[in-house]
Amino acid sequence: MKQKSSERPFVESFAERAGLNKVKKYKHPRLCYLCGAITNDPHAKLKFDLAELYLKSRGDMVINPLKLNPLDTKWEYAMSADLAILNHMKDYYIELLHISRYLGEDKTYFPAIVDIDPPDRQFDSPGKRLEKAVAFDVIPTVQLSVEWDNLLKTAIEEAEKGNKDNGSK
Repeated sequence: MKQKSSERPFVESFAERAGLNKVKKYKHPRLCYLCGAITNDPHAKLKFDLAELYLKSRGDMVINPLKLNPLDTKWEYAMSADLAILNHMKDYYIELLHISRYLGEDKTYFPAIVDIDPPDRQFDSPGKRLEKAVAFDVIPTVQLSVEWDNLLKTAIEEAEKGNKDNGSK
């Protein structure tokens, strides 16, 4: 069944209202792996989906682990798939370092691990700790900006308000 435009998912409608389609593009886009707590974070799906839209609006290519492994995927299977991707990204990054001088900067999507957890929203996450141990020593890590922190905070507040409003009807 086709979804009506009035029934668009919250993240898409929020991203449009927040003006993500007007965000300045990066001069040199990256291949971004989203890294953030899933375990113990009640807003993990919202956070990952919004981070994906946020980075894509800047021109980056994004690997969203929650799209590869739905929330109901057994933790061990999800981590195995995620760590395989991170190992491939490490190999890709090392190769790029060797050949990038021949490719030219405009043609290369350098990998980055993007930590999408704002400093004030830290959750204990065994998966995030494992990802850090595997990839953070080779692939550059990027912490998103204060703009991102504020955007996520507003999205969570609106989502919670919407849930309360929907529950009272």
